[in-house]
Amino acid sequence: SEWLKLRPDDFAAMPEIGLLLPAVHFMAEKYADGITLPDIAKSVHLSPFHFHRRFTDLLGITPKHFLFDRQVD
Repeated sequence: SEWLKLRPDDFAAMPEIGLLLPAVHFMAEKYADGITLPDIAKSVHLSPFHFHRRFTDLLGITPKHFLFDRQVD
């Protein structure tokens, strides 16, 4: 839930994280709808491969792990 409080402007030093925040919000809203990696990647206009790689590199968890955390919350 901490990720949901962040805004793109919070990442001036690392703007690429700000570009991924819409995907974080998308996942937080749609996690119960059975969304897939291509659905999430499409929400930020990236290929599934590139999205997964950048999300994991920048946030330190995989998109799937993020979705699991949302389900648990």
